[in-house]
Amino acid sequence: MPANPVGSRWTDSVARLLSVSRFGLTEFLTLNPPVILLTALLPRAVVQALFFTVLGSVLGGPDGKEFAYVGSAALIIAVLCTDVGEVPMADKWAGTFARIRSGVVHPFAIVAARCWPYPVVATAMATVAMVVVGVVTGRTSTTVALLPWLPVYLLMACTTGAATLAATLLAVGRRADLLATNAVSFGVLLASGVFLPPGRIPVVDAVGTILPVSHGLQAVRNGLEGKPWVDEVIAELCVGAGWTVVAFVVLAIQVRRALRLGIDDFV
Repeated sequence: MPANPVGSRWTDSVARLLSVSRFGLTEFLTLNPPVILLTALLPRAVVQALFFTVLGSVLGGPDGKEFAYVGSAALIIAVLCTDVGEVPMADKWAGTFARIRSGVVHPFAIVAARCWPYPVVATAMATVAMVVVGVVTGRTSTTVALLPWLPVYLLMACTTGAATLAATLLAVGRRADLLATNAVSFGVLLASGVFLPPGRIPVVDAVGTILPVSHGLQAVRNGLEGKPWVDEVIAELCVGAGWTVVAFVVLAIQVRRALRLGIDDFV
C-alpha cells in the first residue's frame, strides 16, 4: 500500500521541529549555564520581586504591597523574556541565517522553536521568587491563591517573548537590538499595570493595551478578586498573536530580500 505523502511530510516536519526545539534548549543552556541560572539570574529575580513588593508597601500601604507583589512576577517574566532577542542575534553574528532560510522548514518556525526555553524558565523563576518573597513579606496566602494562575503567567511570558522577538527582528539590522528589547521591558513596567495601577495616565493605559502582560495581569487581578477574567485572557492571547504576526512578517520580508539581493545581514 503506497504511503500517504501528506502524512509523511507532516511527520517529517514535526520531527524536524522537535529536533530544532531540542537544539533550542542546548543553545539556551550554552548561553545560560545552570550555574548562572541558579547563582545569578534566580537571586536577581528574587531581589527584584522583594524590592518592588517592599516599594509598593512603602508607597501604597497594604493595598500597594498586594498590588506590587502580584505584579512583580510579571516584571520578572518581562525582564527574563527579553533574552529571546538572543536567538536571532546569534544567527546574525554567526552568519547562519543563509543556512536557515535555505532549509526545508520555514525560517520563522526555526527561530520560534528555539525560543521556548525562555518563557518556561522565566515562569519557573518567577514562581520561585514569588514563593520566597511571599514567605519573607508575609504574603503566603496570596502566594497560594496565585498558584492556579501560573498558566496565565506562562501565557504572559509567551506574549512577552513574541513582542521581544518582533522588536529584535525590527532592530537587529541596525544594531539596536538592546534598545529594542529594553524598550519592551520598560514599556511593560510602565504601561502594563505591573507597578503603576491603570487609570492614572490615559496615554499610558492606551499604550498598555497593545503591550504584553497588561491584559494577562489584569485577568489575574480580576480572578483574585472574584471578577470576570476570561475576556482579559483572550485579549492577552490576541496581543501575543499580533506580535507573532509582526515577527513573522518582518522575517518573511528579510527572507525575500535575501533571495533578491543575495545578502543576509539584516540591514
